[in-house]
Amino acid sequence: MFQKKKILLLIGIFFFVSFNYAQAFEIGEGTDFYVDDGYDILSRDQLRATLRVIGEHIYFYIENDYWNKLSGLKKNNLRERLKDLANEFDTVIYPKERAVFGSEWNPGIDGDKRITVLVSQLLDEIGGYVNINDEYPRDTFSTSNEREMIYLNNLSVFDPKNKAFLAHEFQHLITFYQKTVLYGIEEEV
Repeated sequence: MFQKKKILLLIGIFFFVSFNYAQAFEIGEGTDFYVDDGYDILSRDQLRATLRVIGEHIYFYIENDYWNKLSGLKKNNLRERLKDLANEFDTVIYPKERAVFGSEWNPGIDGDKRITVLVSQLLDEIGGYVNINDEYPRDTFSTSNEREMIYLNNLSVFDPKNKAFLAHEFQHLITFYQKTVLYGIEEEV
């Protein structure tokens, strides 16, 4: 009996380590994302993006079509802005919002402790958005990215209010978990 428990424990540890290892994303890794065509400047419903910045609690992916149009200097400037945003998120936004409003779903549907942010070309008047369908498996919503995810307008990154945009969208993720997941209360849109 002891031997059987030991084997089951080892199998469990193997799957836990394998799952967490599989979730370890690296700078330069590309991913296809579903996006809301009503917010996308080109009315796309999918795009490819590459992971450019990793913080303690956040990933920043940048849409490839946008990134590839930038000069080397603008790419460096964008990357530095995102590093600043990642630092602000990790040291200010994340701890303060969680202290006041509670936690987002962590590790959530993707089993990853980090929030994914996709920086892409959105309509000018859209600072960012959250698609709650991303919090569900693909068999429930076929266009789910199956992540705790925020979408930011590439223009918002350079806006002086960029931290406020990010904090506002993060609040939506917290609200989803605190209301919908924990208590089954749907948030009005």
